[in-house]
Amino acid sequence: MTSYQAASVRPASAADAAGQPGAAEIERTYGKVFWRIVPFLMLCYVVAYLDRVNVGFAKLQMSQDLAFSETVFGLGAGVFFVGYFLFELPSNILMHRLGARIWIARIMITWGLLSAVFVFVRTPMQFYALRFLLGLAEAGFYPGVILYLTYWFPSHRRAKIIVVMNIMGHSADKRRERRWHLIGPALAGAVGFTVAASFADNTAVSIAFLSIAAAGVLTCAPLFWSLPTAFMSGATAAAGIAIINSIGNLAGFASPYMIGYLKDLTHSTQTGMYVLAAMLVIGALAVWLTPARLVNR
Repeated sequence: MTSYQAASVRPASAADAAGQPGAAEIERTYGKVFWRIVPFLMLCYVVAYLDRVNVGFAKLQMSQDLAFSETVFGLGAGVFFVGYFLFELPSNILMHRLGARIWIARIMITWGLLSAVFVFVRTPMQFYALRFLLGLAEAGFYPGVILYLTYWFPSHRRAKIIVVMNIMGHSADKRRERRWHLIGPALAGAVGFTVAASFADNTAVSIAFLSIAAAGVLTCAPLFWSLPTAFMSGATAAAGIAIINSIGNLAGFASPYMIGYLKDLTHSTQTGMYVLAAMLVIGALAVWLTPARLVNR
């Protein structure tokens, strides 16, 4: 047990007498650290998220102006994650060595410059090349942020920090049961996709259950990272987080291409949504099979 952990379970007066920081002082310190780094990291993450999804908004005009098919656009959207996969591990290791300030700044500057170059895209190959380079540039940002948080917050506080006071994250930390807090949203997402696809001809039902699916998927993402970071730290965390994220991001390549291909083939997105629902169920099963003693810390 560390001095901080010991102080958190004994009265402040006893801690002071022993020359150790008291629980109140620890809370004030973590509060200062939170407000110093988390809001800025979240702003960076919002920018990264917008950078990822803006290709979907651009599709509305690019498909018409450049005559890109659904398959071409799906492949272009997905090839981003090939570059992300290839440079994920090196990026996180370099961040561990060079420091977060330098490396996260490098990531954001290079992806900003590459995003601006998309204005010159005219052909599918140019689109593929720039999306691939954008993946290289952005690789390591999100796992880098997760790794950076491991330097400042212990595992029992990290899920709450990662989701920035998200109710599920707070509950998972309070109850020290992270698996079911992750399984629940994953299954909710699977149900949402299934029902939305089954009632594709009913706009109201589809929108309602797509919203449930989106809520489930978006809740899973931050809660998931409380599992591996519960038992990894230092250089192991840098490599482990990068490997997990890079392999997972291969779905970012396969999924858009699959959806685009199936839509061109069937003129419907229903089959693709059923596949996404099945993947969520498989993910929930994998989390359930993870030993509770390993992650509920």
